[in-house]
Amino acid sequence: QCKSCEDHVKYIPVLKTEMDLWFGENPKYEREYQQLVLRENSYSGSDTTGNGISKDTDYFIVDVEYADNSNNSRFDMVAVKWLSTSAERRSSQNAKLALIEMKYADAAHDGTAGIVKHFEDISRFASAGKIDSLCDETEIVFNQKRMLGLIKGIDKDLKLNRALSPEFIILAANHKPDKTVFQRELRKAIDQFPDLRNSIDIKIATASNMGYGLYANDKYMLSLEKFFEKLD
Repeated sequence: QCKSCEDHVKYIPVLKTEMDLWFGENPKYEREYQQLVLRENSYSGSDTTGNGISKDTDYFIVDVEYADNSNNSRFDMVAVKWLSTSAERRSSQNAKLALIEMKYADAAHDGTAGIVKHFEDISRFASAGKIDSLCDETEIVFNQKRMLGLIKGIDKDLKLNRALSPEFIILAANHKPDKTVFQRELRKAIDQFPDLRNSIDIKIATASNMGYGLYANDKYMLSLEKFFEKLD
């Protein structure tokens, strides 16, 4: 039993080993890819030019497996969208909240935990007026992680712009393009929650040359219109 902060720190390696052993026998591939996205966008090391990769992406992952027990809403990742240009990084007037759902392989798109369920979660969450409080929480965690060196490439505290609509990003990992389940469930979700787009910017993330860095450029972060246009 841990009785002090020192005890907790001492047992962290043991706890990590136990988790590795458990996940080795009970693999959760979506969780594994979440960690890749987090590392690439928040904590990745230097590339061959000596620049940290995460410093040059447009999103920072602040939390994973976020849950609001008061209304049973869950999000795979909570992020901050903060464009990586020098002008934008000098201030945070255009930084905003982003919520990311990762769906690993095509079997994850439908069913009780599919895309429609995630649209329901974020619609209920936004309708309950919880976006501002999540912005508050995200700022605190981001700034704490920055001070602890868990978010690289940023040397100032963040203040999110509440006037900007948050983004809801769907990241479909290892989706087979020839299968139609993704677009079918996405259209179904849009039809069931048509008002969501009035307050939330819904985006579909695509890869920049096979990486997991997230970029706001509309070649890689597609609006719903561009996503469906690409399929036609």
